[in-house]
Amino acid sequence: MVGICEAGREIDLCTAPGFAATMRTEIDWVDNRAVFIDCSDITFMDSSAFHALVDADRYALEHGHLLIIRNLRSNCARVVRLCDSNHELTIDA
Repeated sequence: MVGICEAGREIDLCTAPGFAATMRTEIDWVDNRAVFIDCSDITFMDSSAFHALVDADRYALEHGHLLIIRNLRSNCARVVRLCDSNHELTIDA
């Protein structure tokens, strides 16, 4: 089973902890190595969301999984590009 975690509409300082918890739960339950984060419903993302994604990526790696982010809207992709100077995240084109 491939893990797919869908996010809410806006991820900011207030909603990032819940977003991070949801991703960790999905990582814990997935049977396959790949965990896909479907971001198609996210309309707003700030740096808090980016940090939640990086934390989830590290958590996934520690548990033998690969976190793959999918379907970023252009405004959210811009935030990720600006914050991800070390290319820590795996973005599915």
